[in-house]
Amino acid sequence: MKIFTILLLYLTIAGCCKFGNPGPVTVVAKPDTVADGGYIGITAINTNDTTHNRDEILLQYNHTTLSIYQPGSDARYFAGFGQLNLCSLSSDSIYLTVNTQPYKAGKPIDLRLNIKNAGQYYFRISQFSGIPASLKVWLKDTKLSDSLNLRTGNYNFTSSIITVADSTRFKIIIR
Repeated sequence: MKIFTILLLYLTIAGCCKFGNPGPVTVVAKPDTVADGGYIGITAINTNDTTHNRDEILLQYNHTTLSIYQPGSDARYFAGFGQLNLCSLSSDSIYLTVNTQPYKAGKPIDLRLNIKNAGQYYFRISQFSGIPASLKVWLKDTKLSDSLNLRTGNYNFTSSIITVADSTRFKIIIR
């Protein structure tokens, strides 16, 4: 065992001397995954009043978190007085403005949308970072059996009735 340790120490020192100090190590995410700290902002907007009738959520990714609500990394959602309320749901069905999840390709994140006025609406990406271009950000509309990669444009939809806190219609899926 002593000879093995000495040989390993020699090889380590020889390797450092031969190749020099490589400097700081940068961890790069694989092109098909989201790096820790990667995030995406999703905004829902009423087409008739883009200033007052809008709400936004933030989805962030970290492999060390759980998908259930965690007060240190998630932020609970508190509905405002606007005509439109948007939040995401943790796996234990807590309404969140900031939702930190471990990234798993294709895992849907439910969105809860409350619309107080009928009309034209759309979803869009408002901000993002750390999400490779190879991954698509899908907004899935289960009511219309439709989906759109939000990287390519906005998802437009019409609400002819007042929606009472529907958390089954829309989902975000990154893959």
